[in-house]
Amino acid sequence: YFSASQLEELMDVEKDIQEQFAEVQAALAEIPNHKINNEETLKIHEMSQANIQRCQLIQTQLTDARAAMIRTLEHKPRIQDIVNKHMSKR
Repeated sequence: YFSASQLEELMDVEKDIQEQFAEVQAALAEIPNHKINNEETLKIHEMSQANIQRCQLIQTQLTDARAAMIRTLEHKPRIQDIVNKHMSKR
């Protein structure tokens, strides 16, 4: 369960990073076009969008990993019973 809580912390960190990139995109949208180069703005926007997508993917993968870990722990007593049953037959 300790590892599951660490995965939750990582998900929170990724969520915070995703929000920061969204703020960068919002700030870029507010800057008048004549003050900065459009190519640079577009490149920064694309890079921040790629990082947002990366954050979303990592959050999904961390959620799946945590769920799989919890399911494994929930089945542990049953698996131990099966192993002990077969070990006693030897």
